[in-house]
Amino acid sequence: MRAKRTIGRFDRTGALSAGLPIACANRSAVPELLGNAGPYSDPEASQDNARALRELIDSPRLRAEKARASIARAQDYSWKRGTTDTQSFQAAVTLLAVREDGR
Repeated sequence: MRAKRTIGRFDRTGALSAGLPIACANRSAVPELLGNAGPYSDPEASQDNARALRELIDSPRLRAEKARASIARAQDYSWKRGTTDTQSFQAAVTLLAVREDGR
């Protein structure tokens, strides 16, 4: 059985900011996005998916640890940080263009 890919990037970041531990696929950019916010599994291996979910279900300590990791990871995707990073990038590109034009 193949797991459906129905949760988009924004749903995942919303789950992070809500402090939810997330059992997710170890594919694509998911590990980069979620960091240490939950156990990972092979999306094409139902036994591995079950294992990841069971880890969260069976361990209140693990759920609490991953919930804290979720909240911490969500800080990397705040609107404030996104705006600041975008403005910094735009300023750097503008400065580079001005230097290349010799103005």
